[in-house]
Amino acid sequence: MKAIAALALTLVGTSSAVAQPQSSPRATAAAPTAPPSRAETEASIRRSAEQWAAGDAAAMRLFLAEDYVGVASTGEVRNKARQLELAAQPSPFSASRVDYVNFTHHGPLVIAQGAETLTPADGGPDRKLVWTDTWLYRNGRWQVVASQDSVRPPEGHGDERAAIVALRADHNRAIAAGDVEGFLRIAADDYVAIFGGGRIIRSKDELRRIWSEAPQRCTRTPRRIEIGTVDERVRAAETGEWRCDGPADGTYNGSYFAHWSKTNGGWRVVSDTYVSLQLREPEAR
Repeated sequence: MKAIAALALTLVGTSSAVAQPQSSPRATAAAPTAPPSRAETEASIRRSAEQWAAGDAAAMRLFLAEDYVGVASTGEVRNKARQLELAAQPSPFSASRVDYVNFTHHGPLVIAQGAETLTPADGGPDRKLVWTDTWLYRNGRWQVVASQDSVRPPEGHGDERAAIVALRADHNRAIAAGDVEGFLRIAADDYVAIFGGGRIIRSKDELRRIWSEAPQRCTRTPRRIEIGTVDERVRAAETGEWRCDGPADGTYNGSYFAHWSKTNGGWRVVSDTYVSLQLREPEAR
């Protein structure tokens, strides 16, 4: 666990400062600025990912939003001040490499999903992370408002993937049946979550209370499940789509990232991050 702790001290997500557009001297303070083009934005975020992987605290100070929330691979929830504090500490890694970054554009919001490889300075085996960063264009600049990362699993583990898919199916059935305890069965005791609107859920008990008071008809559909072992701990990164239907307030949907950990009790979800991408109003009768 010491290696994972060291890893968590240097990274929560894996992106870095996006180049900010220069405002025209003739522009008025109230005039809104349009986001850079997709090509410019993606090139900037790729460069930023390399800076963040390298632990560039000065760059992070520029692009992290004041209301930033990040979930580390250990499940710790961090704000901007905490992330900058950790980034300023000496890094245990001698080199870093961003392996890929994929982008999903939604107007002034960009979801960057990527992976990186870190080489420990002590000569140990490389560490691999998979991460999701949410970028929002506001006040004339791109800022990271939320991030989540997990140990990047290697290929294989077909049986473990099948087990997680089955647990997710049971999870969806429990929600449809209004079975709160069945819905909570996959949540770890130290579970945390970031809901689509930015609300942070800090415990399994808090999640139980929310769903008991306001049940929702929701489903999660996994699109990718990666599994690996680091320091004898088996973990999984699940990405997919979620949807919640409400009779009065319409249909919400978006993307999610789930961090799973396998213990003697089986697979449990350590943390979830949900991003709301669309609201469809209820149909008029």
